[in-house]
Amino acid sequence: MVNKETVRKVAVTARLSLTPEEVDRFERDLNEILEAFAILEKAPTEGVKPSFQPIDIKNVTRKDEVEKSLPREKALANTANKEGPYFKGPKVV
Repeated sequence: MVNKETVRKVAVTARLSLTPEEVDRFERDLNEILEAFAILEKAPTEGVKPSFQPIDIKNVTRKDEVEKSLPREKALANTANKEGPYFKGPKVV
């Protein structure tokens, strides 16, 4: 269980200045969170494979096919940042 003293210690470590009302509220909120985790801790998990995602994730890729690209003039038409037939970017040192 979290008490007021623990909340104050954490606040000092985090360089937070809490009012007495905030200390009370955080004490209550943190205890509720710990109670929720205590309930979750009792869930039967034997034989369940650990997962970070609720559904399986697969790589979805498309075939790499050659297609007609945008003409250079059309690609450069709406930019002020060009030099000759190229886009001009910021100088990188």
